[in-house]
Amino acid sequence: MSDAGNERPNRGLPSAVRRYRRGRVLMLAPELAAEGGFALGWHIRGLARALSARSWEVHIATAGPDTGERFAGRDVHIHCVDRCPPFRAPDRVADVLQGEAALVTAALRASADAGPFDLLHAHGWAGAAAAHSLRRVLRLPLVFTLHRLEHLEPESYQPQELAYIQELLAWICQQAERVICSSRFAVAEAIRVHGLPPQKVNLSPAAVDPNEWQTDADLAAFRQLFGVEGGRLITFAGRLTHAKGPQVLLEAFPHILAVAPDARMAIAGEGPLGPWLLRRAQELGVGSEVTCTGYLRGKVLATLLCASDVCVLPSLMEASGQGAAEAMGGGIPVVASVTGGLPELIAQEEDGLLVPPGDVKALAAAIVRVLYDRELRTRLAINGRRRILAGHAWPTVVDSVLHSYAAAQQGRAVPCEGR
Repeated sequence: MSDAGNERPNRGLPSAVRRYRRGRVLMLAPELAAEGGFALGWHIRGLARALSARSWEVHIATAGPDTGERFAGRDVHIHCVDRCPPFRAPDRVADVLQGEAALVTAALRASADAGPFDLLHAHGWAGAAAAHSLRRVLRLPLVFTLHRLEHLEPESYQPQELAYIQELLAWICQQAERVICSSRFAVAEAIRVHGLPPQKVNLSPAAVDPNEWQTDADLAAFRQLFGVEGGRLITFAGRLTHAKGPQVLLEAFPHILAVAPDARMAIAGEGPLGPWLLRRAQELGVGSEVTCTGYLRGKVLATLLCASDVCVLPSLMEASGQGAAEAMGGGIPVVASVTGGLPELIAQEEDGLLVPPGDVKALAAAIVRVLYDRELRTRLAINGRRRILAGHAWPTVVDSVLHSYAAAQQGRAVPCEGR
């Protein structure tokens, strides 16, 4: 099997940097929810548990609702305050900035109750302003994880929102001692778009806990919810945006039905493309064969994936392929586009099938191959899960995060008032 994407990141560092000592990290979580939480919250939870297993003490500052002990583990502590103020701002960016006040309050409370900490770790643009303030007040080295490449999904934002977010991300990436990205493609984009020196950006591959993507549910009964009676179930799970490509999969579906008339499709997600997908399914005459579930997460999503014959990522652009990693970790065959970070995760014909982005007929042909070729389907499922367990499970990926922590602490400069 090809080892693309499984290589150990950030090699060739001084041994002093590679010796990861125990420490205490204050982590900012703009999103941290339980079973129904968004992907960022699940990433933070997985990282916190992995750090705890390496004897790090993790303190997570987050704004309500209180998540209680569902996220807590050994040496993982949640510091939560109610989101303030309790009303929405007139636009999304202003609303996020209002929420950051609560994030700062939670972090300062954590510092007063449990500090001092060795470093600060922030995630995504929604916590960037809070991270900058806390970095200066608490005088901690800052590690920033760049989870999404918003400039590659411009339809998800108003033009003025996207311009602000891009400036904010460039600013916080410049301020941070280390920036973490989840694919080599994302590393290159961070350097190109945000003007970062290469030595400042570290690779930490897409990570999953394969146990999160197992289920004890009755899969046959679950498949019946989608009208699958001995037939085949094709699933898309992700944001309903142009960049994620659900429209490409929908256009491919009539070609699939021409060969596999018993096939059904589940589209799990929400986003600006949702209403258009519903209308287009009716126009194509496949409305009764397509189920749009809305946003799913946790065991419900795990059950859908495990009940599926194939998981499809028809992205026109994909930063890392987190969705592919999750499906592969659950032992689900994957068909995906050759774009962004996906080729780093999937070796063609070994871990999954790759097709040119936007190619409707190639996508349909690849899906039909997986549906009808049992040997291929089994090989992709076994190899995909093996790849995730070997290179993308949290116990392995956490080493790359600890590298960034060590490098940030070693290279820490005391901030001046003008920064």
